[in-house]
Amino acid sequence: MSEPRVIWYSHKELNDPIAVVGFPSVGLVSSIVTSYVARDLELEATAGIAWSEFPPYTLVQNSRPLPPVRIFAGPVSGVKTRGSRKNDVVIVTSEMAPKPEQTDGLTTELMGALNEMGVREILCIEGIPGTDPTTQLMGVGSTEAMRRKLADARIPVMQEGLVRGVTGVMLYEGAAEGMDVSCLLCPANPQLPDPGAAAGLVEPLMALIPGLKIDTKPLLAEADAIEKKMREQQAQESAGPGNIYG
Repeated sequence: MSEPRVIWYSHKELNDPIAVVGFPSVGLVSSIVTSYVARDLELEATAGIAWSEFPPYTLVQNSRPLPPVRIFAGPVSGVKTRGSRKNDVVIVTSEMAPKPEQTDGLTTELMGALNEMGVREILCIEGIPGTDPTTQLMGVGSTEAMRRKLADARIPVMQEGLVRGVTGVMLYEGAAEGMDVSCLLCPANPQLPDPGAAAGLVEPLMALIPGLKIDTKPLLAEADAIEKKMREQQAQESAGPGNIYG
């Protein structure tokens, strides 16, 4: 069986980078927010992960073909400031959810790449079903330091529960190795892409990553457009075939 491989495009010198990882989850919030942050900060593609086990496609961005898992890196402000002591950021994003049997191999390769880039803190994003209005944003930390950081950002820390996929593996590997890994669990629409929920993640991200500033207006506008389209579809369904006789 083949193994995943990292494709390097450049080896940036990064300042104590914090990684944000997002694979598809409920409402696609993980993929939406990581892809959006990379675009908003105008980060360069630094690496990618390919594997013969992945679906055979390339994603073209800025005329450049990239593999299903992409890694971007750069300063949190989008501009490197001389003498700045702010953390840089590494963004891992994908629209492909790995199969269960692929998760361990992919996670091992990804954590190795992040370690090579100097990452000592990983923040994962996951969507959870938000059908119950009482469901709230929660966090999970692999170390006591990460649980304190979540609490200081006023993010409730999950006491009991289940976290799946690459995020789940990163959390228990981080706990075993003493590596700082955290996860934000965001309530989202389980039926549709939910850019509104993704926009709601930006403020907690900015609280957890010093110096990060992201404009959420485009995401909120996209959420409004989706909501408007849903209302139009519901109105059409209400005026369906049953009403043509009356």
